[in-house]
Amino acid sequence: MAVLAQSDPLASAQSIDLADLAEKPLIMLDTAPSSDYTQLMFSQRELTPIFGAIVPQIDLVRALVGRGLGYSLLMSRPNQIPVSSEGLGLVTRHLNPRGGVTSVVAVWPTGFAPSARARAIIDYAIEALEASEPS
Repeated sequence: MAVLAQSDPLASAQSIDLADLAEKPLIMLDTAPSSDYTQLMFSQRELTPIFGAIVPQIDLVRALVGRGLGYSLLMSRPNQIPVSSEGLGLVTRHLNPRGGVTSVVAVWPTGFAPSARARAIIDYAIEALEASEPS
């Protein structure tokens, strides 16, 4: 997900190409695995980010982005209100084409079947993850 200030011209788009962001300052969250994954996304597209700041806390990332000092990339949509700690508007947008692939795997020992509860969770995860795919 790309995180942008509500005032950013790209904020009105439904989805954003990483190439369009590469010309702007990246406010990178410096935690594992986020920083490695962010750099991998750029290298897979043969792009080089312009680092605006590398910070260890998501709240600081959101504050800097909210002030319009750059954008950030997150592996998932944060479960937070769409404003920074200062009350400045933030938007999240899917990357298109999608950056990287994340896998969710359910495993169990050979000869055993998942319980009804486990099967319900697996079925729900399949349904939820398919519904979250960008169109």
